[in-house]
Amino acid sequence: MMPLLRGTVAAVLDGGLANGMGGCVARGDVGTILKHLEALDRRFPSSGALYRELALRNVPLGIERGTLSFSAWGRDSRICFCGLAGKRRSHLDRNRS
Repeated sequence: MMPLLRGTVAAVLDGGLANGMGGCVARGDVGTILKHLEALDRRFPSSGALYRELALRNVPLGIERGTLSFSAWGRDSRICFCGLAGKRRSHLDRNRS
């Protein structure tokens, strides 16, 4: 675990938070997000809600990083996040480039 943590901290220090973050939201990997949500919703529904909320908070960083486009996010968020995406829309609009 420590090598992963060191690598992440080094990446953040070298390139900033947006460039140092990892994960499926940062990569714009909607297929993986959908698989995670399907599994969580089936087995642990409250965890699915938490996953959605945390993922939504990472969207502006993915957009800043350039691995997640605002237009793709707008289309794919309806699939992944249903009603939650609308609650964060004003926050996402401010981060549009």
